[in-house]
This record gives sequence, C-alpha cells and structure tokens, in this order.
Amino acid sequence: MLFEQELEPLPDYFGSVEAVVKKSGEDKVLRIYFVIPTSVRSEMGNVLVEEEKKKLMLTVNRDTPEDKLDDFLDKSLQLGDLIETQFEITKGSNIRKLMLKSMSIWVNLAYVFTIAINILMIKYSNCDADESSSSSSSSTSDVTCTTEEQYSYMPSNIYTAVMVLGSFHLVFSIILMANFLIGNVPAIIAMGWKWKKMIESKLLEFDSPQDEQIFNLARKYLPNKMWSVYFAMKDFWVWYYAFYLLFSVLGLARSPVWFAFHVVDICTRVRVLTDVFQALTANIKQVIATLVLGIIFCYMFAVYAIGAWGWNNYEFGDGGGGIYSLSDGFLQHIDYGLRGPPAWTVDDQTAHMYFYDFFYNMLIILIMVAIITGIIIDTFADKRSAMDEIENDIKNVCFICSLNRDLFDRKRIPFNDHVSKDHNAWNYVYYRMYLEGKAPSELTAIEKQLKEKINKQDIGFFPIQKALVLEREEEEEDDQTAAKIAEIQDTQMAMQSDLKKLFAIFDQVQNGGNTVEGSEAPAGGPSKEQQGKR
Repeated sequence: MLFEQELEPLPDYFGSVEAVVKKSGEDKVLRIYFVIPTSVRSEMGNVLVEEEKKKLMLTVNRDTPEDKLDDFLDKSLQLGDLIETQFEITKGSNIRKLMLKSMSIWVNLAYVFTIAINILMIKYSNCDADESSSSSSSSTSDVTCTTEEQYSYMPSNIYTAVMVLGSFHLVFSIILMANFLIGNVPAIIAMGWKWKKMIESKLLEFDSPQDEQIFNLARKYLPNKMWSVYFAMKDFWVWYYAFYLLFSVLGLARSPVWFAFHVVDICTRVRVLTDVFQALTANIKQVIATLVLGIIFCYMFAVYAIGAWGWNNYEFGDGGGGIYSLSDGFLQHIDYGLRGPPAWTVDDQTAHMYFYDFFYNMLIILIMVAIITGIIIDTFADKRSAMDEIENDIKNVCFICSLNRDLFDRKRIPFNDHVSKDHNAWNYVYYRMYLEGKAPSELTAIEKQLKEKINKQDIGFFPIQKALVLEREEEEEDDQTAAKIAEIQDTQMAMQSDLKKLFAIFDQVQNGGNTVEGSEAPAGGPSKEQQGKR
C-alpha cells in the first residue's frame, strides 16, 4: 500500500495529443503519447500557472478556428516559460516554494489589511486640529489628537493602530512584489526574447503600426543588454505592483490616506469589476476627445455670455461666485457648468437668455454627458457580450477541433471526456515543452515533423474539424452498415434460390400433367391412327 501511494498516478505522468501527420504520403490523424515533463507535473495547481491558463483562454483570438489556434500557439509560449521558471525557482528553496504556492493567501491578507485600515480611517478621521478642541475631546472620549500636522485629523491611539496594520500591509506588499519579480518577470523576459526572435524571423506580425515603430526605435537605440528591462517595463503588472508597493510605503511613512488607493485592487480580483474598469479605459481616446470638445463648448459659452451680457450677470447654483474675468468664467463653466446651467442674477430675463439656457442644457448637460456615458455603456455591453460568447464557446465547442457539443451528443459521445482527454488544450502545450526538452537525436520521425511545424508556428498539425473518436464511430457505423447490406444480399440470394426451386417444382408439376394426359388414349381405346388403318 505504501508503495502504491508513492507511485505517481499514470494519468498525471503520461499525456496524449491527436495530431495530423503525413504518413505514406497521406495526412492522417494519429494519437501520440508522451511523458509529461517533470516541471509540468511539479507545478500542477500552481496559482500563477492556473491564472495564466485562465487569462490565455479569455484573451485568445476566437474569430476563426485557425486564428484561435494560431494565437494559442503564440500565447502558450509564455505559459510554458512561466511553468519552467516556477519549477526552477521552487525546486531549490522550500521558502520560495511556499511563497509562490501561497500567492492567493498573500493577496487576500493584503486586502484584508487594506479594508481594516480604511474602515478605521472612515470611522475615526474626525478629531479637531487645534489643541483646545483636542483637549476638550480628550476629556470626553479619553483620546488625544496627535500633534503632527499630517495626522491631526486622527486620534493618536487609532493612528497607532493604523500604523501597526500598515506595517503588516507593507510586509505583504513586499511579498507580492517579490513573488511577481521572482515568479513572473523571468517568464515575461524569456517570452520577450522569443517574441523578438520570431518577429525578426518574420514568423510573427506586429499587432499595430505603432508597435512596429516602437520596436524599430528600440532596436535602433537600445543596447542589447537593456532589452530584458524593455520587455519587463512593457508589462502592465510590473507597474501595477510597483505602485502598489510605493503607495504602501507612502501610507506608512507619510500619511495613511495613501492606503485608500489599495481599495482599487478589488477591481483586479473580481471579473465584473474588471470588465467595468476595462470599459472605462478601452475607449479612453474617444472619451478624452469628447471631454476636449466639451471644454471647447464651455469656453465658447463663457465668451458668448460675457460678450452679450457683460460681467457678473450670472452664477452657478452648485457653486462659484461672481464672474469678473474671462478666466474665472471659463473655469467656473468647467467646474460647475457640467452639473447645471447658469443662474441669472438680473431681474429681467430676456428671450435671448432663455435661448442661451436652452442650447446650454442641450449641448453641455445632455448631449456631451450622454455621449461620454454612451461610449462607456456601449463598451461595457460589447465586452459583456464578448465574454458571454467566449464562455459559450468554452462550454460548447472543442478548443482544438472546433466541433460542436451537439455533434458528440448525437453520437452519444461524452463531450466533457473529449475536451479533457482526447483534445486537452494544455496537453498540446506540454507536448511542445516535451519536444523542446528532448535531444534532437532522440526524436522520432513523427516528433521531428511536428517539432518543425511548431517552431514555424504552423497550425497544420492540429486536427481541425477532425477527431479520432468520431472517425472510429463512423467506421463502426460503416461496418454495421456493410454487415446489414451483406445480410440483405444473403437474404436476397437465399430468396432467389428458393424462388428458383419453387419454379423448378412448378415446371415439374406442369410437365407431369402433360404426361398423364398423353397416356389416357391407349387406356380408353385405339387411337385415330389405329382406326384409320382399320
């Protein structure tokens, strides 16, 4: 029993893929078995690896089956590098292994301390700044306000508690930053070098002309040793965790208010909030352009109002004072004009003023605000619809062969078994890693053929619209059909044989009747010939 427990389960040790290979001059779908690399088996269940898998599935291009697999080949490079990096890091140190394996724990602990600090700030940030108020407050609540200017709004005992919590928060922030630098950045850099090599080899294309211009500038002016820094600086999460740590340091060293920025971290943990944030930033250029247009309109209305009615003839109900210069009027239009129209201070309002109010309400308050909110709402709706399509594609379409669940259901083949065993997408990543780690002299003919295609980013080896389980089912149906046809043919031949026998019996019966009629004349008397002779 002990020996059995120490053995690694065979399903975790071996993997299989279905691939289209050229054999005897024909393309055939074959099932290929391989040993899953040690690094993969070691990092099964790694939080960073699982997050990278989810990210890959959600961001891969699904326009066509070919685009999906081509993008999958590109993005799976980083997944393979991440697995190898995690394995190299964790195999030598139990402490680093504990840190990386417990990434979700550090994230949750950091956020718990963020919430605790901000709750204390909300509840107790009400102490008076002057000493007289603080002394009177202390007589009733037994607390004193700190005399330091930047913390004068918080009782000293609460401030001490916040600093203690902030110290723990800083520790967890350092752990998160260290985990990212140790666990993710090496994979990002390795992926960057592979991407650079594939771009220079014309195996990949740039996503946009801007990316091509930036790459050409970097290749022209950037030293070769600095490319690793360039690849790291391009990643959003490098900057995210850097500012995360910076705000934690500022919260502890300068003011607890800096811990308020960490509340935004929840947007990266909840998918719905992530969609909202992406909706706000996806069309940032259109939103900024609309805001600039709104500012121009505000300036035009301010100039027109001052030119038509002079100074200090209106103000804004939400705030602001008199308007004695164009700059004051322009700033007040931007500050208060988006929330409400001008309020006239003159007693007699003319039709001219009513028209001004009407166009101001229409252009500034209704149309401009509606354009901005419309852009954001439409973007969010599009992202929500795209996410629903992705989830539906994941649930009902095989990622590798792009065959629908309904086809397997009609054949009574379990679809979940097909996508988890026959066409497991991650097994193709592991097979790629297996080929890269195997010595060229040890590769079989089929492995050499597939490795060459993978290195060229050729997706021709993927069994698109093909599956061995369906081919076997069709072969079985063909065999059954052929057997039924043979059975029908045998039955038909037997019926024909029986009919021949029946016709033969009928002929015998008929011929036997004629013989009986011919023998009746001699028995009854002489024949006509005999009578003639007589």
